[in-house]
Amino acid sequence: MSFSFLGSEKFKWGLIGALSGAAVPIFFILLQPSIQIQGKLFTAAFMVCSSGALGLGGFLFGRLRDSDLRFRRKMEIRAKEVSVLDSLADALSSTKDLDSLLYVALRETVEFPVLSGLSKCAAFVKDAQTARLRLAAKIDREARPGGFEKEIEAGQCLCGIAAETGEMIICPDGSTDERCHSSEPRGYVVVPLKNSYNVLGVMVYYLPIGAAPAYEDARLLSAAASRICSAAENLILSGQAQAASEDMARSGQTLARKVAQLNSLVEVDRIILSTLDRDEMLHKVGVQIRSLVPADLGGVALCDPDTGDYRYIGGWGMEIKNREILQTADWLGSPVLNRGKPMMRKNIEEEVILSPFDRLLHEMGVKSDLYAPIMRKGKTVGIFFLGCFREGAFNQEDVDTAVIFSSRMGLALEHVRLIYDLDEMSVNIIHALASAIDAKSSWTKGHSERVSDYSMAIAEHMGMPKRDIERLRLAGLLHDIGKIGTYDVLLDKTGQLTQEEWELIKLHPDRGCEILGPITEFRDILPAVRHHHERWDGTGYPLGLRGENIPLMARILTIADSFDTMTADRPYRSAIGVTNALQEIRYCTGTQFAPDVSDVFLRLVMENGPDLSRLRQSTPHRLSIPAVFGTS
Repeated sequence: MSFSFLGSEKFKWGLIGALSGAAVPIFFILLQPSIQIQGKLFTAAFMVCSSGALGLGGFLFGRLRDSDLRFRRKMEIRAKEVSVLDSLADALSSTKDLDSLLYVALRETVEFPVLSGLSKCAAFVKDAQTARLRLAAKIDREARPGGFEKEIEAGQCLCGIAAETGEMIICPDGSTDERCHSSEPRGYVVVPLKNSYNVLGVMVYYLPIGAAPAYEDARLLSAAASRICSAAENLILSGQAQAASEDMARSGQTLARKVAQLNSLVEVDRIILSTLDRDEMLHKVGVQIRSLVPADLGGVALCDPDTGDYRYIGGWGMEIKNREILQTADWLGSPVLNRGKPMMRKNIEEEVILSPFDRLLHEMGVKSDLYAPIMRKGKTVGIFFLGCFREGAFNQEDVDTAVIFSSRMGLALEHVRLIYDLDEMSVNIIHALASAIDAKSSWTKGHSERVSDYSMAIAEHMGMPKRDIERLRLAGLLHDIGKIGTYDVLLDKTGQLTQEEWELIKLHPDRGCEILGPITEFRDILPAVRHHHERWDGTGYPLGLRGENIPLMARILTIADSFDTMTADRPYRSAIGVTNALQEIRYCTGTQFAPDVSDVFLRLVMENGPDLSRLRQSTPHRLSIPAVFGTS
């Protein structure tokens, strides 16, 4: 039988009330000993009533006191729990990963009074795929051999069951519980870490045998588990958010790089379609790739088909002459490139054998380099290379970008080759046409070829653009095409021409334009063909243009045509010789010939002789582009 109620507030205050109610009549009787028996009976009755009433009042007051004290104790417990849980939350907030968080959770919860005397605990995390429990954190203050299981199958042992059911398990003695796989005489408390839809893991506490936590203690452990689970979820979500943010950043960078690469490839395609000069094309393509793959130096080398050596064409960051050999045919890396494979080296200094170009790069401070083959029709025709002054500067993405651009270079070279072949075919046809014109008479054989050579030599030394020089070449070959089919007899006439015959001859510039006019590609040479018989003083034909109103190409053709005519035999006269021809040109400068053109031509012939074709072939175009990528 329990007598705990004797210490309650309601018993204590009820007793005080009853005694108080009886005390007043008793004192009254004691103070009035002479009171009659009726008075004493009345007093006794009053004593009983007042004692009962005050006792009941005291009982009710005591009951209220009991409720108040229980409420106060409950609030104190709640305050202590909140304080403990807040301390736990503060400790968990500084962790960076899940395993560290669980270790801190163990360290903090073992300080709970209910777990006093605890020497061993562990935390397990549930694998979302296999449902196995993985040991994530532990505290072991025992000196016994052995440790914790690394993994626990779902539904096995106390931990596996708690993870599967999501319910706390309190086992006072594991040696007598068939669910426990351990035969050690100790108690266990397994607390699941669960949210509203999933169990993240469990925390297991190893207690002395029979030390089961009370309801309040179990509720505290459950509340702590909820805080730990929330912190773990926040950490997981934070990690996922950070990973997603990093993925988005990487995706954004990748997308930006792809867009830049796409824009560069569009520009490269435009360059390929608009640029016919090989060196200029390689220069512009090199500029585009440099914006995507930052490097300290780089360039292009093309393979010499005769020797297999790679000769430098152009680049940036290096003091190397055009056509200088960068890599010989027996270079160690050439088999890789010849098979169409790129090559990347993170540290040149690790190479056992260095090629001459490797040594040159090393002297310039290059640590890492990258090579991409330039392919055409399945064969390696060159290499695109990049170098950097730091080790490991390039990655696979850089290699892929370089390969894409090197393939574009291969297409560009093929495009240039096709255009070149078409141009050569066109020029050969034009040469054949010019030969047909000159073949009208044995006296004019080779005239158009020589006029073309003289004109190009003059134009080159006057600094005309390369394209204009090429157009002048065609104009020189075709300047007399208007004579076809009209002047067979006149071309071979030995005597002086009549006025009527001369008027027919003067028609050939206009007729030449009529023949060439329908051909779009020849329209820009029509002014030169039509006006190559105009004179500086305005007395020429067909329009009598004067001075600089005469197109420059026509002015050049005029002096080239006149010199060849004067130095070749004609049926109506013999050649006057080079010396006399030069004297005639000098005398007619300012009347028939333009002074600036005349000065250049006279100087060329005086210094090099009349065979200017040899001079033109040995003289590079002054404005050819050296393919230096470092500018623009």
